[in-house]
Amino acid sequence: MTLPASGPITFAQIRTEIGGSGPIVLPSTETRTLSGVASGPIVCPNDFWGKSSLSPAPSGTTLLSKTSSGAWSYTHSGYAAQTITVEIWGGGGSGSSSNTGGKSPVIGDQGGGGGGYSKETYSIAASGTISGSVGAGGVAPGSTNTNGNAGGATTCSQTGQTANGGGGSTAGSAGGAGGTASGGNVTNTTGEAGTNVLTPADLSTAYGGASPNGGARRTGAGAGNAPGGGSCAANTGAIGKVLVKAQ
Repeated sequence: MTLPASGPITFAQIRTEIGGSGPIVLPSTETRTLSGVASGPIVCPNDFWGKSSLSPAPSGTTLLSKTSSGAWSYTHSGYAAQTITVEIWGGGGSGSSSNTGGKSPVIGDQGGGGGGYSKETYSIAASGTISGSVGAGGVAPGSTNTNGNAGGATTCSQTGQTANGGGGSTAGSAGGAGGTASGGNVTNTTGEAGTNVLTPADLSTAYGGASPNGGARRTGAGAGNAPGGGSCAANTGAIGKVLVKAQ
């Protein structure tokens, strides 16, 4: 735990924070370490306000990686207050396939849009919690000449970030738009749009949009690439993601 940021602090609280047993002596090696006062007198409670015996997580440590859709939460247990990065990807949109008058063969494939991407640097307290939701991938349309579906938004409530899902395609007409993003203090990047290819010989060049720093472009019919990539043709978009790391 972390000692109170203001007000009275007892020696019992200091002992609990330091660990071990026996009386608290001011000054001593252990109280200098906790207070950060290297020499001279130690003033209680002022020099102990907000102090913790915990250490921050090592830089680059993955604290949370959430790759399934739905609610998520991270509590900074066991570490001191520190700066973390919060990266989020929206779900990818689904594509579609089209023909003329409902006849075979398929003569066109459309790609869903890639989910948006947002990154934030955030100061989290010891035992602090952040939470939000991960967006699902756009559901594959059930038949030819049916529009694709948009992916879901991924969010972090405490940072105010939103990475919107990629748009679903319009059958026979347009690829899905890339999802937008907002709220991050490092970057907010729109996903790549999907394509609309109406020449049978060129269907292998159709693609679902990429999600920035996430799922790659899906070229040729298939599901979206995780995280957040749009699908190509009548397939499911990729689920979004949340990645929390120590800075």
